[in-house]
Amino acid sequence: MPTAPTEEGAGTNSILAAARQHPVMTTVLLACIATGAVLGGLYLTPEWSLLRRVAAGALAGGGAAFFALATRVIG
Repeated sequence: MPTAPTEEGAGTNSILAAARQHPVMTTVLLACIATGAVLGGLYLTPEWSLLRRVAAGALAGGGAAFFALATRVIG
């Protein structure tokens, strides 16, 4: 079971520490973001710039990961 962060753990390293404590959730999140970015670049409307399509796909992938992992985080 994860321990509560101490004052030493609070700061920029706390995100990295949380990622190390939950490697499966971190992997799922990063995989969904990367997949969303690729699919967004390929399939979103070509009227948008490539950067905008990739960013929108990454955001959608992160949202999909949130929905998949929300029960683990909240519950």
